[in-house]
Amino acid sequence: MEQYADRHIYKIKEQSLVLIILLSFMGVIMLLYSGAAILGAINIRSAVSAASSEPKLINITIMYEKFFSGLFSAAVMFTAVSLFVVIKKTGTPFLDAVIKRLYIISGTILAGGLLSPVFAIALTFFTEERVSTRIDFTGFVSSVVLSLVVLSLVRIFRYGTLLQQESDETL
Repeated sequence: MEQYADRHIYKIKEQSLVLIILLSFMGVIMLLYSGAAILGAINIRSAVSAASSEPKLINITIMYEKFFSGLFSAAVMFTAVSLFVVIKKTGTPFLDAVIKRLYIISGTILAGGLLSPVFAIALTFFTEERVSTRIDFTGFVSSVVLSLVVLSLVRIFRYGTLLQQESDETL
């Protein structure tokens, strides 16, 4: 039985390492995506300004929204990396530290879905003369659903943590 447990813990640690590497890579990609979006917004703005002296109706808000969405996505990825670092160190996902990080991930997803369009519109309003603002609620609805799914996982992990504590106390 103990040999099975040792093999199982080794497998969890090994898989956690793979996920740490993958999520770190994805976090860096999201930061690059954000950088590309803001550079695209700057290029669009300068191209429109150079083309004519009269302000044109453009939709630069989407570029700003992609910038903020990328930042929030990177935050989720790096929080998930820290979650898997904890799992790799301990060999178990049933810890209060894991539950705390899942709460942070859920809140970041929800905040990203709500605040990305708001920040984008505010930034567009303060930096542009004449722009078209468009609010896309699809991202917000998706983030609410995903946040609720993560919160459901929190409940499952909380119960698993309780069972783990009971098992440890029994032995």
